[in-house]
Amino acid sequence: MNHHMKNTELAVNQLLWVVYAIYFFNGMAMCFEGTFNPEIKELFDLDYMKLMYLMFAKNIPFLLLSVVVGIMAQKLGLKNTLSMAMLISSVGAAGIAYGIQTLNYPIILAACFINGSAFTFQLVAGNPLLSELGSPRQSSVRLNFANALGAIAQMVGMLLVYLILPATIITAADKIPYITSILYSIALLLVVLGIMPFFLRWNDKQTPVKHNEPSHNSNDTSMWRETKIVLGLVTLFFVLGAEAGIFGLFRNFAEDPEIGNLSTSSSILSYTFYFIIFAAGRFLGAALQRRILPTKYLLISAVAALCGIVLVLFTKGMAAVVSLIVVGFFVSTFFPTIYSIAIEGMGRRAAKASGILTMGMIGAAILPVLQGKFADMAGLQYSFIMAAFVYVLVIYFSLQYRHKEKVA
Repeated sequence: MNHHMKNTELAVNQLLWVVYAIYFFNGMAMCFEGTFNPEIKELFDLDYMKLMYLMFAKNIPFLLLSVVVGIMAQKLGLKNTLSMAMLISSVGAAGIAYGIQTLNYPIILAACFINGSAFTFQLVAGNPLLSELGSPRQSSVRLNFANALGAIAQMVGMLLVYLILPATIITAADKIPYITSILYSIALLLVVLGIMPFFLRWNDKQTPVKHNEPSHNSNDTSMWRETKIVLGLVTLFFVLGAEAGIFGLFRNFAEDPEIGNLSTSSSILSYTFYFIIFAAGRFLGAALQRRILPTKYLLISAVAALCGIVLVLFTKGMAAVVSLIVVGFFVSTFFPTIYSIAIEGMGRRAAKASGILTMGMIGAAILPVLQGKFADMAGLQYSFIMAAFVYVLVIYFSLQYRHKEKVA
């Protein structure tokens, strides 16, 4: 019996680190289309609204596929579903490279849709898997850590772009060979990651469900009667939409002559630093939530983010850019923390709950397009006022469940 338990624990630990690797490298793959937004805008002569169609294409799959993938994950297993995510993502990365290479914007949009589909698979399967691979009390810690690795990967991706792109190359057209070589390499790496989990002797039944599991209302309809799930979904919709707006428009914000007025090289470095701060926020959040209630940490972060966005709206130059970076630090833990609060206690319904919560990613498809339209009408800087309303909602969510935790 002890030998069996040791083998199970080893298999769980091995899979946990493979999942961490998947979050890291797929995080890198997912960031590149946003990394090259100024170049894509230049290559295809896009306004801000049309540029944000990239975000729409990448995130609309969360609405179309989340619940379906949640049901599929229960049948195929979380590990197998996660493997599928990486193989699909490799196709998306290669597709973006091909679209840039052939100057075909519809192909890039289609590839972003494929990437978004892969990310849907990853979150629906990966998040509940992380919840199962260890103590329920440390669930938010593992989720914050995994998502922090994704942020670090985005930072590493930005550094690769900075190192690979020669400073002497100015035009977007001249950058194409360098951009495509990065994307094709990432696609190959994702294929390797997609195959790895198949070599691990682990299945979903090996890890007992550690959450408090309700003994009734286990059908899909009952999930929509869970107030915490529904409010979590709504909050994630707006949180992820605001976050996607920052990701997609950061370099444009930094390079805009009327706002940051930075050079291309400086904006890439600033964007890299943004992800350093973003990752640091997630690691710190993972560490502090061992000692502080997640709801309390979420409340503090939301209030700080709201103050930061005010500075983003009313400052200019490097002060505005730094303010946006600081906002990234405080919003970094929003998604994993809200997700872990909402999914707590779902037990074997975790995959279905995850599918519903992951639908919140549709906000990252809709809100950036609306922000892009607002930016075209009122100016890029003032478009970030949308985030201020979002952070007020996060404050409300944290207060709702902080109160319930106190009562409990």
